Amino acid sequence: MKLFIAFGVCAAAFPNANAQQRPTQWVKGTVVTDGGSVYSQPDFDAPVAEYLPFKTPIWASRTAVPGHGGLGLFHRVHFQNKSGYMADTDIRIFEKDEAPPDDAPPPSDKNAKDDSTKKPRKKIKSKAYEDEEDIHQLEPLFFKNWIGGTLAYTDFSEKFDGQTLRSWMPMYGLRLTGLAFGPPLDSNFMFSVSKPGYYNRFAKSVSGFLFFGDTMLMLPMVEHPNFLVTYGFGIMYTYTKYSVMVRNSSFDSQEFRIGVDAGIGTAYRFGGKRKKYAIRGDLKYYVEKTQYFGLLTSFQTEY
Repeated sequence: MKLFIAFGVCAAAFPNANAQQRPTQWVKGTVVTDGGSVYSQPDFDAPVAEYLPFKTPIWASRTAVPGHGGLGLFHRVHFQNKSGYMADTDIRIFEKDEAPPDDAPPPSDKNAKDDSTKKPRKKIKSKAYEDEEDIHQLEPLFFKNWIGGTLAYTDFSEKFDGQTLRSWMPMYGLRLTGLAFGPPLDSNFMFSVSKPGYYNRFAKSVSGFLFFGDTMLMLPMVEHPNFLVTYGFGIMYTYTKYSVMVRNSSFDSQEFRIGVDAGIGTAYRFGGKRKKYAIRGDLKYYVEKTQYFGLLTSFQTEY
């Protein structure tokens, strides 16, 4: 009995040298790259346990540890009941004074270092502590969601008696751009109450409207933090409803048409440090019963 008591005293006095300590402070953060690598060790050559999508919420150790061979800085991270190490360039910390999460386990690897420290944070060079404005700058324009208004000028055309008649028409509407529904889509919903100029050739008076829309798969061709050149392909549709007076008689013209379109466009983001606004310019080519071009300019804001 005395032997067991003595053994217990020794075990308490001399804990296992390999016992692991988890970080004394955890902070909330997010992943700022798409497919951020979670390493088993603070080493770029270590096995990758998982790739985290853009904006995945995480818990991160308050302090960073140098990578193997002095390459880079790493934070220990905890997410979805898993843990590992991520480079400081792949994460950003936005709540800096949080307690450790209850379900955060101690490091599972025997060689993991304790992330706790008593040094003030101002001495830490980790990029994970850059301001939210800097986070926003790092987020590619292409991966943001935008909503705004569109002004278009379209060389709209129709066929009458085997002839193709065309007229440039102004259109106005709503534009949605981004990843809100999965793939990078760009959608326009436009209308015009102007009458096509070619009706003046044979009609006394014309009244009505035109509804015009398209949805395009948008892909980057040239990409910079605040500037983007894109190309895309999609579907388009039109609905026209006009009342036409010809001589002493009148008739109603209604038609729904569907086709495809292709286009190239540019986008520029601006608005101070937050850069929450964007302007876009596009050239599109529409193919349905007839073929014609359209010019679009848009002003949008993030949503």
